[in-house]
Amino acid sequence: MVVGPTLKIFDVVTGYAGSVHDQTIFDQSLIAIQFENGVFGNKLLLGDAGYECRPYIVTPLPRVTSPEENLYNESLIRTRVTVERCFGVLKRRFPILSIGIRVSLATMEKADAYIIACAILHNIACINRDGDPPVDPDVQGLQGADFEDEGEEVDEMHVPGVNVNERNERYRVRRHQLDEYCLLTWLSPFGTLLHTMI
Repeated sequence: MVVGPTLKIFDVVTGYAGSVHDQTIFDQSLIAIQFENGVFGNKLLLGDAGYECRPYIVTPLPRVTSPEENLYNESLIRTRVTVERCFGVLKRRFPILSIGIRVSLATMEKADAYIIACAILHNIACINRDGDPPVDPDVQGLQGADFEDEGEEVDEMHVPGVNVNERNERYRVRRHQLDEYCLLTWLSPFGTLLHTMI
């Protein structure tokens, strides 16, 4: 799922078993193709450590070596909590998603339709500024795994189909971009101050 800051769902992909890696699902999605083709310009997606580092996917840095990199990872994890919160709101709003949809292979398309319908109705609720639904104690005990992972530790994860050297180069580029950004951010106020003084 791709979620915005107001919990609105921008993309949802269905039809995969729970054991399929998130990166594999993303790679086969329409939104991935659109990002690869530059449809969204310089927009970015935030991902967890299970996603491949790409120019349009911001992921945590493994093996943090500086306070700036640590701040980057902490900021990324705090920002991504919105996605995890959306999962919680969606599951409270539509308990069928918490309990699980029991279907046979013959009726799998119905399950996909239920999930997409829930996402659409959730977006309508977000547009109408409906509040978060209350926790239903009858459903809460039946839920599967929670999606909360605020204390997430960032390790190097194996992402299917990604060459280790290619991944390391992408992280090297990301670290360089982060260093440049921090340098410009810290020097910018001083540059303005010096310009004002002259």
